[in-house]
Amino acid sequence: MPDNGVRTIDLTQLTTAEDLLGHDGGTLGVVPRETLALLLAASGAVADRLAELDRATSYASVLRPTWTALAALAPEAVGQQAEVSPEDTGSHTDPQSGEPVANAGRYTAFGTGAGQWAWVDGGGLGAKLSITGALQELSGPFAGTARTNIGAASQEDMDAAQAAIATKASEAAMSAAEAAIATKAGQDDLDALTGVVGGKADAAAVQALDVRTGSLEGVVQILDPDFSTFSYAVVDADGTALTIYDLEGQALGDASEDADGFDPDFSEAIWAIVGQNDRVAQILRQDGSMAFPGGMGTDTYRVTDIDGDFSENVFTVVDQEDKVLQRIDRAGNVYFPASDQDGSSKPAPTVRRPRVHETLALDINHHVMNGQSNSVRSGLYLPVSDPDDVAFSGGIFLQTEEIGNTLVGIGTVSAEQCIIWNAVQQMKFLIQGSDDYSADEDYEAGDYVILPSSHGTSGASIANLSKGGSTGSYEDALHGVDEAVRLAAAEGKATAVQSLSWVQGESDRYDTAAEYKTKLQAMLADYRADIAARTGQSHDFIVLIYQPSGNQYSFPTGELVPNTIAQAIFEASEEDPRILIAAPMYQAAHADDLHFASAGGKLIGMQWGKVLYKRVYRGEDWRPVEPRRITKHSPRVITVKFHVPEAPLLFDTTHVVDPGGYGFTVEDDSGVLSIASVDLINSDTVRITTATDIGTNPKLGYAYYGVGGNGGGPITGARGCLRDSDPTVGADGSTNLWNWAETFQKPIPYVKGA
Repeated sequence: MPDNGVRTIDLTQLTTAEDLLGHDGGTLGVVPRETLALLLAASGAVADRLAELDRATSYASVLRPTWTALAALAPEAVGQQAEVSPEDTGSHTDPQSGEPVANAGRYTAFGTGAGQWAWVDGGGLGAKLSITGALQELSGPFAGTARTNIGAASQEDMDAAQAAIATKASEAAMSAAEAAIATKAGQDDLDALTGVVGGKADAAAVQALDVRTGSLEGVVQILDPDFSTFSYAVVDADGTALTIYDLEGQALGDASEDADGFDPDFSEAIWAIVGQNDRVAQILRQDGSMAFPGGMGTDTYRVTDIDGDFSENVFTVVDQEDKVLQRIDRAGNVYFPASDQDGSSKPAPTVRRPRVHETLALDINHHVMNGQSNSVRSGLYLPVSDPDDVAFSGGIFLQTEEIGNTLVGIGTVSAEQCIIWNAVQQMKFLIQGSDDYSADEDYEAGDYVILPSSHGTSGASIANLSKGGSTGSYEDALHGVDEAVRLAAAEGKATAVQSLSWVQGESDRYDTAAEYKTKLQAMLADYRADIAARTGQSHDFIVLIYQPSGNQYSFPTGELVPNTIAQAIFEASEEDPRILIAAPMYQAAHADDLHFASAGGKLIGMQWGKVLYKRVYRGEDWRPVEPRRITKHSPRVITVKFHVPEAPLLFDTTHVVDPGGYGFTVEDDSGVLSIASVDLINSDTVRITTATDIGTNPKLGYAYYGVGGNGGGPITGARGCLRDSDPTVGADGSTNLWNWAETFQKPIPYVKGA
């Protein structure tokens, strides 16, 4: 071969390059590095690997109690994460490495066949803080008990204890830490510990609290002017808030600000406890005497009769006979029983409409939930409303391997942070009322026993959650039905499935509306046939469902993305009146692109319970805020008349950020049109005016489009600002359960049912 110049083997080898030399069809040229990257990402082995990683990271981590349960599950994609509970203390041979490994710990998928999970390490749940060393530093009367009972202590208890140790808090704070660890493991103990530490005057104790809660500097009126976050504050003579309590009753430490309302110059009081709306609950006067503005009357009741475990109230003031003089609930409301109205004049917790549909309450009323991650873990949990309700001894999340169950009081199983748990508590709260709200007129204690169960799998598609799907969630749900039937028969009682809740759609976000609707309808048909065959029930159960708002997150940034899953659910509910959209998701606070924050999950759970109460228990003809008639009046003016559960309609930009046009969109064959104005005409009708004439094939949408790259929720989700004025009280005493308009897109004109 002739030597025509510098040979490539003689050139310096570079570790990087600004561009490369290449040829295409005989043409030699420079390929910039950015262009090469785009070419590699578009197709070929690199693109395939990127797509594989994207699929893997789009699935939520799978949690299973045992390796046996995980081994029976086929991963959704290579790289999907999983975890086995630390309670599984056994071992097995890793299917990838062939080495012996512990069952408990974290796993990653190396294939998509059943059991193709490789053990990573003992992290996650299996790597709870090792506190042996920390306990060596504990001393005092509780130290030995603490070490003995360490298995019962929660991670949060230990974090608080370590913080107290690290900052060398006072003896009283240390004793409280040891006592909490030694005696209990629940949140109540942590609350007690936090209250003791936060209430100490020494800096070290306050620093220990700061580790738990973050910086506590700030004033009450700046941090929480309307007491929506805090339930009450203890303030001193200077107006300094000594302790602030949040809505769950936890002490949050020091803050300072002049108190408003009662005794502004504190000439009479050393300190006062004030609730929301500036109601004074308790006063310590300068002479040391106590005052209770509600009075010290004798027409009161015993604390053990109303709230023996303090699950409802932050605190109560009682007299020497244990009668309640005053109490503050977890919403911050202050009550004085001596002056409370009697039961005959209590307000109703919700508007009770006439019964339209037949109701068939039985001895045991089973409410079943399935879906993906939001059906498994979602929001703060509510305290038990009725201890007569029951649960499987295997817990709320029942799987097929959990056999031989018994029915136990719902208060004896682990309270779960999930929609169905909170729905049951809200439903029963509306049924039986409370000290402050009236019960349903037909309710008698024990006449509606609820059995809840949930069987979802995080990150799963509807195909894998349906009959014969890889998750086994469908079969888990039927196992729960079988167990309910078996246990009811053993007691000579009747049971039936009264509702099926479906919480899913995020993993099918690339489906068209027609595709997802077909899958949903087929799955529900299977459920109806299989449940009826087991229970023998002749009446249909109601299906409750939500509409996701974050599915656009995985689409290209800035792209206008239609919410096809929400549209499919809307169309399915139009075609089958047994399907009810309990709520869209856009009004609920999100923790990430797809999942609820604690407050958002609790909100959806209580809304769910409200709908179960109205439609299933009472038989009301409840429907969501949905379009009934869309009319084009002129080239630029459209009106839409809504069904409104509790009029009037409102545009609420406080709780949901306006995405433009309050969430309404008008489009024709030319694309999405600019909207000039959106106005409420009356209590149920909205007028939309476009900036240009409306062309052919027009459509009206609401909360229908999301912006690619954005997650769900009230700030960035596919959303709208339209809601009704439902006055229903949440079981937490502070959450408004308004009905927000459902997501839809319909042709113009449109008449429901036409």
